[in-house]
Amino acid sequence: MFEDESMLELLEIYMDLVEKQDEMIYRLGKVVKRQREDLALLQNDAIIRETGDEYQQIKKGLDDYKP
Repeated sequence: MFEDESMLELLEIYMDLVEKQDEMIYRLGKVVKRQREDLALLQNDAIIRETGDEYQQIKKGLDDYKP
């Protein structure tokens, strides 16, 4: 009888741990998703900055060109 109660108690503890683990995995997934979105924004900012620099170089080249 004692063994059955111990097994049930261990099973409840295990189920609680699994539930908490699932919640942590879910929350970490949300964090990773947010990081991916932030990285995409940073990449877009870098591309925009690079494009702006290229535009300024082309514009300067055209301004310096005098036929």
